Amino acid sequence: MESMWGNGKGSLGHALFKSVKSTHTLHFPFFFWTTTTLANHLGYFTSLIIPARSNLSTSSWIMAFLSGANFLLF
Repeated sequence: MESMWGNGKGSLGHALFKSVKSTHTLHFPFFFWTTTTLANHLGYFTSLIIPARSNLSTSSWIMAFLSGANFLLF
């Protein structure tokens, strides 16, 4: 009797893995991306999850400010 997870490419387990893999890499817009602060240094300290949207908006303001300052210098 075969398991429902199976071993071949047509199995339910393979389909679920493929679905999860594709949603992790392809289908999320940029505002759903997250970064974890100190996650690499402290494995247990993952409570600070910062949306990447705030990082992108902050960096775009900084770039706009810096590019404006460069235009004023010339």
